[in-house]
Amino acid sequence: MRGVGGLVVVGWFEDIESVSSTIMAIFNGKFMPEALSLVTGDSATNLVREIAGDSMPGESSSGNPVAVFARCAGGSPAVARQVDELTSLYGSEMATGMEVLDGSDADRSWDSLAPSAAPDLSLRATLKPSDALKLASDLGASAVPPANLILHAGYGTLVANWDGVADETAGTIHLTATEMTRGYGVNALWERCPALIKQDIDVWGIPRPELAIARRLKEQFDPRGTLNAGRFMGKI
Repeated sequence: MRGVGGLVVVGWFEDIESVSSTIMAIFNGKFMPEALSLVTGDSATNLVREIAGDSMPGESSSGNPVAVFARCAGGSPAVARQVDELTSLYGSEMATGMEVLDGSDADRSWDSLAPSAAPDLSLRATLKPSDALKLASDLGASAVPPANLILHAGYGTLVANWDGVADETAGTIHLTATEMTRGYGVNALWERCPALIKQDIDVWGIPRPELAIARRLKEQFDPRGTLNAGRFMGKI
């Protein structure tokens, strides 16, 4: 997601909860940035290290900051007001550091959101922004190893990536993250996962109440299960 023009206000915090509070305050504020994203993991760590230096002042107890990116756009007076409001908000929400980026630095900050290499596991889910923030917190706290998260808050689109995981660990992560996502009433779209896991994923997602009717129709009109067996919802 490349920024074009405007300024990017980056703030980093000790935990997802602090960033979630900041993002909700932005939602309830006087304006909405052109783009607004939460980032954890290597992308956040590398960018904060580049901005703040190797000392990374105010890093979290885990050693990994959680960053929020807000892209401001509009005329010069409007952008200046947005920057003032965002930096004031970051300070009131106890950000451990912040920086205003422009030009190539702003572009590079957006480029850094994409993983440098394809992850072993990658989940995507889209839900209400408030629920997306809660799911990000759940995934960050519960999954082992922790996920690298990118949440495009304005759209409620959450991407969770995991690297360097064995197949058995990947299976545990898949089950845990899928159940967490279903708890919010949405499907988890697994964009990358090992073949052993992929073969057990129902591409139709969460079974709906209508599945019982579909099963009865299948039994009535195809009792031997010879027509496209296993290719419809519920693998009927």
